Amino acid sequence: IDFAQHHGWDYVLVDEGWQSSWMPDLVEYARARGVKIIAWFNSSALQTAEQRDNWLPLVKSWGVAGVKID
Repeated sequence: IDFAQHHGWDYVLVDEGWQSSWMPDLVEYARARGVKIIAWFNSSALQTAEQRDNWLPLVKSWGVAGVKID
């Protein structure tokens, strides 16, 4: 995030390994530096409408700017 801020990048992709317990804090840290977060998700966790309906509003509540699902 600090590297992205230094170089004027708008977004950082947080790939595999992130935890929901610290993601909101990371998003806030990035936001304070003018950087937005895109979060990676494993598509196997979002295959049903119910899974998506539960996960995506939660991620939005963290302030994540976008998701990469693959």
